[in-house]
Amino acid sequence: MGETALLGDIGGTNARFALSRNGRIDPQTRITLRNDDHPTFAEALDEVVSRLGAVDAIALAVAGPVNGGRVRMTNRDWVVEETYLATRTSGPVRMMNDLTAQVLAVPDLRETDREVLRAGKPVPGGQWLVVNCGTGFNAAPGLHHGKGCAALTTEVGMCVLPARIADRLRASNYPVPATCDELLSGRGLSGMRHVLGAGADTLFAHCLADMLRDQIYAMMPQGGVYLCGGVARAVFEGRARDVVLARLAEAYAPYPFLKDLPVSLITADDAALIGCQAALR
Repeated sequence: MGETALLGDIGGTNARFALSRNGRIDPQTRITLRNDDHPTFAEALDEVVSRLGAVDAIALAVAGPVNGGRVRMTNRDWVVEETYLATRTSGPVRMMNDLTAQVLAVPDLRETDREVLRAGKPVPGGQWLVVNCGTGFNAAPGLHHGKGCAALTTEVGMCVLPARIADRLRASNYPVPATCDELLSGRGLSGMRHVLGAGADTLFAHCLADMLRDQIYAMMPQGGVYLCGGVARAVFEGRARDVVLARLAEAYAPYPFLKDLPVSLITADDAALIGCQAALR
């Protein structure tokens, strides 16, 4: 990695940037831009570079799937391209989905960057699972790869809801959404509260716990489970927290060792930047 790298977390509402100097994020260089103030991503990036100066590398996490070095953001009319990033630096360029950045950040998280929800017993060198429950929903595993780590590209949120969750919703007289993203997200929780009122958070927590159990079986994350996103924070700050943790503590037949998986909530606002830095190694 070059001595000075520009790291960015490009969300639907705001874009956050900071410089990494010799492998350490410099908090004094943090910049947050309101996306509405910039018609295009290029204009936003040009402003940041003009304020922070030339860099030796660029790594960005973007809210959208990366395809052929290009992202068309799903909730904003912005296009982000690696070819344009390359015009702003003479060094390496990395662009990734924002969940990928969260996954890559896990090995470098400090104790203050996460809240331990259940201590558990992580398996050294085991793969881990990051579940984002925020504006949208997705889940992806990370694994150790040589001297670094790697994240798999996924779109779990676009999958059909598992039958167990659909049955739970029908039993509560709640309409079954078409996809996981439509339910286990900010708009999903908001819609459930509008229809069910006080009982919405408990039902949402049961649905989230069902999904977590399915993902744990699918991904076998013996290195731990990490949740991130504003909705996940809201769930684990309220009474619904006990519902999710109690469900996860139930036996995982036929794999009882999975009940000891550590579970944490990523609380660091700059976790995506930490992941971007890791991608440049």
